[in-house]
This record gives sequence, C-alpha cells and structure tokens, in this order.
Amino acid sequence: TVPTAQTESQAGISCLTCEDYLSQYDIELPKMGDGREKDDRTHTCVAEIKGILVLSDLGASDFEMQHVEVLRSATVVATGASPDSISLVPIGYSGISSVSGSSTSTGVPLSGAGGVRRVWDAVGSGFSPSESAPWDGSEEQLDELADVGSDRRQNNVQTEVLMTIKNVDPPIASDVRTLLLSAVRDKKMNAALSSNGLRGTVSVSWKGFTLSPSMDAWKCKAPAVLNDVTSVCCAWSEGSPEKMALMLDSTSRRRRDQRAKWDIEGCKVIGCMKGFHLYEGFCYTCSELNPVLADSRFLPLDAEWVEGGEDCNKWQCVPGFVKSVSGYSCVNLTMLQASCGKHSRCGTC
Repeated sequence: TVPTAQTESQAGISCLTCEDYLSQYDIELPKMGDGREKDDRTHTCVAEIKGILVLSDLGASDFEMQHVEVLRSATVVATGASPDSISLVPIGYSGISSVSGSSTSTGVPLSGAGGVRRVWDAVGSGFSPSESAPWDGSEEQLDELADVGSDRRQNNVQTEVLMTIKNVDPPIASDVRTLLLSAVRDKKMNAALSSNGLRGTVSVSWKGFTLSPSMDAWKCKAPAVLNDVTSVCCAWSEGSPEKMALMLDSTSRRRRDQRAKWDIEGCKVIGCMKGFHLYEGFCYTCSELNPVLADSRFLPLDAEWVEGGEDCNKWQCVPGFVKSVSGYSCVNLTMLQASCGKHSRCGTC
C-alpha cells in the first residue's frame, strides 16, 4: 500500500493499494489478457506516459542519435522530467534491408502487453477514427488501421518514434502529459530540432499520450519477458538475437538499445539509426561489423573503414598514410616524401 496525500490537520495516514492509488489519478490498469500480472513483491507504484511522435519530412534512414538527444532535451525543458526517465525509440514495419547474410529473429508480442500495438503505426501516420466506423478495437479494425498506415507511409516521408516517460509520480502524471502535448502543439520540439540543424516536423498521433502503470508494478506473465526498450512483454524464441541480448553486459546492451529501430509490435529489431548497420539482430559501425562477418573483408595495415556510408566496403588510409599505386596498401607519407625528395623518381613516387 502507499500513503495518500494529507494535510497538517490530519492525525493519521490513510493507505491505498497500488490499484486504488493509480485509479484515483485516472491511470488505466492492465486488463485481463493484456499479458501482465500484478507483482506483489514490488514496492513501486508509479506511472508511465507513452505515445508516438511523428516526424514528417524525415525518412526513417535519416533518423539519427542526435534527433533523440535533441528531443529528449526539449522534453526535459518542457516537463521537468529526468533525462534518464525519457526513452525515444524509432519504430516501424519489418522488411527494412540489412547487411547481406544476416538472419532474422522472432519476437512474438503478447496482445496489449504494455502499449505498443499495430494500431500505433497507423495512428502515427495520421489516421483519424472519423474515417472509419466507430472505434471498437476489433481485429478487423486493427488490420484496417495497419493497412491505412502502410499505404500512407509509402506516399509520405516520415518517421515514427515511440516516446516513454517512466517513473512518473501518479499525482502529477496528468499535468506532465499536458505539458508534453503543449510542447508538441506549440512547436517547441520543431524549434529545438531546427536550432540544432536537424530536419523533421513533430506531431503526435491522434491517440495522444496514454497513462499506464509502471512495468515494475505489473510484470510480464511467464514465459514472456519485458523488453526494457519498448516496455512490451515479448515471447522471444531461444537463440533469437533479442533473447541473446539479455545476456550482454549493461554497457553492450545499452549501446545496442540506443542504435536499434524496432518493429511496430516492439519485440524485434528491424533496422538501425543513421550511421549503423543491422547484422544478426545487432547494429554495428563499419569498424565493428566487418570483423564479425562470416566472410571477412580485406583491410590493409594502417587503414580504417569509412563510416557513415550505405555499406561497409570502403576503407581509407589513416592520417599520415596514402594509398599506394596499386591501391591495395597504405604508404607512410613522410617516408614517401623523403624518397621522392632525393630526385630518384620511381614508380612509387
């Protein structure tokens, strides 16, 4: 139980269960079949704010880490939330191209398990419920919404980003949500991106931002496990990259999480932010990727891989070296200049 608010004139402290405490502030509790269950061992009774930011005029392949940092900072300024509590994750449909030879993984989301559902992708694409029959959440309408979102995405350049603010005190959750909506509608997010030289016009899906209990208080039902990145319960198969990532040390896992783009269900890595490349469910720089490929790529001594391209096939000599005449090695520039300065013209010079 948790203590309720009290005035100085109150003699005692009144206590509520976590369910009653959250309901008192209009925070919707998980329903039967949502894939979550109350964790009676936790002492946490906080809320999460979740919603989809839509960045129009910005293709998914152009979304980069700097967008995340700028949007996070703008959210901190607007709401007063701690930077560590704000998560921004690019999401979308699977089918994004990755490094040749990479394997796919399976991540089966549990229905309604924490907030990310196929409907999010459609509403993020500007679908209005007035365009269809009254919304009842049926599978038919979910499928219709997904189709609408897919069609519109093909005709519009935009990126959807799942925003989550975690560990929000229930009494102020509604106010924080209002501040967040105001920051989007007053174009403060747009101004922050523009002032940092980044493209993207920010709006929010028609569903807005929802209030839900923390995943610490309502845990995933076994055998599903929590995806900390998207706050979704996922039934990952043994051997899948996402399941294997649970075994990584915290630094490696955080690096993976910061670079990845997830599918609309929130359980499978389908791509990477700009500057990174997907292989076997993980996002790598070129320098990290090429050594782990099944067919290793040739890299001469005193050379490095060129980062930021569409593929990782190009290399360049490190500072102080230049490519040889053959183009397959790097030559020390100082030694080359000394040799050529002796007027002994040779093929190398």
